[in-house]
Amino acid sequence: MQLTGGDVAQFAAATGDLNPLHSCEEFARRLPYGRPIAHGVLACLAALDESSPRLGRVNGMDIEFRRPVVTGIPYRTEISARPSWTALQVLDGSTLCIDVRLTGADRPVGRPTAPMPSVKLSMPAEPAVYPAEGPAVGTTVAGVYSPPDDRFAALARRWPRAYEVLGKTAFEALAWSGFLAGMELPGRGALLCRLSLSLTGAAGSGRRVYGARVADVDRRFHLITVSGDLCADGAPYVVAEIEAMVLHHVAPPALAALDQVLAPSRRLSGRTAVVVGASRGLGAALAMGLAGQGCRVLVGHRHAGTEIEELNAQLGARGAVTAVRGDATEPAWAQAVLDHLSRDGSGLDFLILNAAPTIGALMFEPAAVDRLTRYVADSVALVATPLAGLLAPLVAAAGRCLLVSSAALATRPAPWPHYVTAKSAVEGLVAWTAAQQPEARFFTARPGLVLTDQTNTPAAREQATPVERVAGPIIERFLTTVGSPGRAVRLDRD
Repeated sequence: MQLTGGDVAQFAAATGDLNPLHSCEEFARRLPYGRPIAHGVLACLAALDESSPRLGRVNGMDIEFRRPVVTGIPYRTEISARPSWTALQVLDGSTLCIDVRLTGADRPVGRPTAPMPSVKLSMPAEPAVYPAEGPAVGTTVAGVYSPPDDRFAALARRWPRAYEVLGKTAFEALAWSGFLAGMELPGRGALLCRLSLSLTGAAGSGRRVYGARVADVDRRFHLITVSGDLCADGAPYVVAEIEAMVLHHVAPPALAALDQVLAPSRRLSGRTAVVVGASRGLGAALAMGLAGQGCRVLVGHRHAGTEIEELNAQLGARGAVTAVRGDATEPAWAQAVLDHLSRDGSGLDFLILNAAPTIGALMFEPAAVDRLTRYVADSVALVATPLAGLLAPLVAAAGRCLLVSSAALATRPAPWPHYVTAKSAVEGLVAWTAAQQPEARFFTARPGLVLTDQTNTPAAREQATPVERVAGPIIERFLTTVGSPGRAVRLDRD
């Protein structure tokens, strides 16, 4: 099973689930997965289409979404069946992503008990937006589910075997449940975790009216439980219980918090730094910290956005961060930086290499080797290309270079073989460069778990350190450690 971008676009248009988590690069890159993910319901349809189980009439579905499915990656499916139920699993290698159970017997499922608000006659064109913690218990929505007939029919033709397995009612129920979670409750940033559907009858010919209510909120893990039903001709024929996690963006670094661990000064006035990977997270905090010391800071910025403007708004008269747009893996970006330096008659005093691809999780097994090697290659390119392109002015100024590595090299987390390998590789490259260029000084830092968009998960949030508390000490040590000609000095060890 392998989904395409076209599959995702078709599913969104056919079902009305237009959540940017599935389609917007700018929105999704600031979430832990770093890229748009496929609709969970779409992945279920694709898996059913591939495996084509035989069950008779489907009256119930219980689905657990363990890990997101993305486009362009082949997944395998496993199926087991009994007379009254069928179990289907979607796996990435040996890792379970989705667990589906289809049943052929009616099951009583509770319905929302609170009165519904006024019914919206048209489907929302934008997902609902609630506070970061999600909608409150008791929040209700109601509306008419009326996806375009022609697009919905095309979706059924795209997955004909899934449509045959489920039947019209169950196929429609599954599509509606994804729409409800992604567009209404919890709305934007909703990541399905669990879905239970009970089909109490066949769909009538009248308009489909839905109602739903937030039944429970787990603030610690940002989990929202929603109960709802879908009615036709005044009678409910689908009852749903949905559990979804609300994904949200981490706030940008705060200058006030950084000032608490790195006292403001003008000690770097007249100096110039380049920070690669500074649009958000730790890199943004490092750029802000250097600018707050009076340094002129140029940053690599591949994506259009407001992050740099937000940093400058906080800095005010204390300093400024200038974005040099482009891809740091392309030599043209380093040349653009050199052009900036040349126009201003500046040298390069500091080079901070912080950029890395989104980590994600990857098991070390044959099915994942290609992805591991691509990740390592991409990571090396984000360090090697700017380092090679900017090495000459750095050496000429007897400047300092800092590689932001990771404590994962020591802890070696099981899901990160790609990340540990990549960080080992770039540390080796910087060590080699230090040996060849003794005029400059080279340093590495291995921070532990830092609260960034990549680590913004319930488990990580409890352990991660705010970026300001990590960036401040790194800058101070980077500026004050003497260094050693010919070798890269570990700031947290030497």
